[in-house]
Order: sequence, then structure tokens, then C-alpha cells
Amino acid sequence: MRHDSFNCTNPVCSAAFTGHTELTGVASPSGLPHARPSDLPPSPAHAREIAQRAHRMQQNGNQPDLLDALPLTADH
Repeated sequence: MRHDSFNCTNPVCSAAFTGHTELTGVASPSGLPHARPSDLPPSPAHAREIAQRAHRMQQNGNQPDLLDALPLTADH
């Protein structure tokens, strides 16, 4: 967790704000081969991607993804 402070740069205004920044999950792990592991849990989107990848591997690639390029048929 990090404490943040923000100040308006207009000298007449001079408003100031404080807050916190908190990291709550891993959205995408590091691509570096020797990166330190994180103690944070995977974000819901990252966990879903892992599950979808495992499901595709179980299906041996027989289940196309909605965004995968489909083979063209003779009609097209």
C-alpha cells in the first residue's frame, strides 16, 4: 500500500488531497525468466485466462475461441 498526496499547482487554489494506492491482485505475471514471485492472488481476469487456457488444452484445440480465425469454406 502506498500513501499518495496531490496538490493543485494553481497558487490561488492550493487544494490538497490524500489517498492510498493498493495492489490487490496480479493481472499479468512478469515475462522475465528470473522474476521474483508475487504473494498477490491472480486477478479475476487473469484467473479466467488461466482456466480458459487449461480448457483449450483439454479440448486439444478442437474448441475454437470466438476470436480465433476460422478456416474459410468453399462458399467464401
